[in-house]
Amino acid sequence: MIVTVCLNPSVDKTCEVESFQFGGTNRVISAMLDAGGKGINVALALKRLGQEAAATGFLYNKNADIFYDRLEKGNVICDFIVSDGSARTNIKLRDKKTGTITEINEKGAAVDQSLINAVRDKCIELSKKCEYMVFTGSMPPGCPPDLYKTLINEIHCPAILDADSTALKFGSEAAPFMIKPNIHEFEALLGQKLASPDEIVTCARTLIAKGVKYVLISMGSDGAMLVTKNDALFAPRIDVDVQSTVGAGDCMVAGFIHGISMYSDIEAIFASAVAAGTAGVMTNGTGLLEKETYEDLMNKVRIRKI
Repeated sequence: MIVTVCLNPSVDKTCEVESFQFGGTNRVISAMLDAGGKGINVALALKRLGQEAAATGFLYNKNADIFYDRLEKGNVICDFIVSDGSARTNIKLRDKKTGTITEINEKGAAVDQSLINAVRDKCIELSKKCEYMVFTGSMPPGCPPDLYKTLINEIHCPAILDADSTALKFGSEAAPFMIKPNIHEFEALLGQKLASPDEIVTCARTLIAKGVKYVLISMGSDGAMLVTKNDALFAPRIDVDVQSTVGAGDCMVAGFIHGISMYSDIEAIFASAVAAGTAGVMTNGTGLLEKETYEDLMNKVRIRKI
């Protein structure tokens, strides 16, 4: 079983407009409302790929039902800390003409030390009976910036980290099994622009020297890279009809974990991550991926060594 940790869940409202007008009136063509958050998405994507998945973290009593409903329909086990209040709402505006998505994300409800202690205890408990624990997404106000680092150091299973800013910085110091920044998050972590694949590999290996096993970097239309101590792989973007990039990174994380469980070959593991991330952009809104699409894309991933 894989457990995902979602500390800052969100109700995601995805709206499509014909042609977004900055500062003007935009009339919605269609709208979708989903329970979201990166940990929610990773758990659901894992289940669609055939893995046993559970989700933990924070929920809030005023709108917890929408999260339970989506996760239970997706056959994901739920084991959350439930507090008073409401989960945040994130708005995603899709421009039909250009395909561009603009995100407006709330900070989330503040948590106190008692809730942090409760989720810490929950993570330690669950880590004793799972293969991997995934720490992903932002943290709500009240969480210390090094909370992921603390949790990764205390759990009893390998950790996977997909975060940004200080959460990525501190979390990486705990030497998780895998990190998955996008290229902009990776450059911010290092404090420098990376001009070539060789530079990316060199910088990734500074983290690997400190204990990280895999560095998986998504680069949007420029493809993706996977770096380990002994291997450096690049996969170009697969040419598909992009519907939405929301949740694509979460699908990539799920695809990597699925690949680790299914294959011993590093190229097949990487292909699984790329195929799942690509399948994620082919669905509307927060629809995540379809396994049939993922399986078809596995045959279309092209990988070269760097």
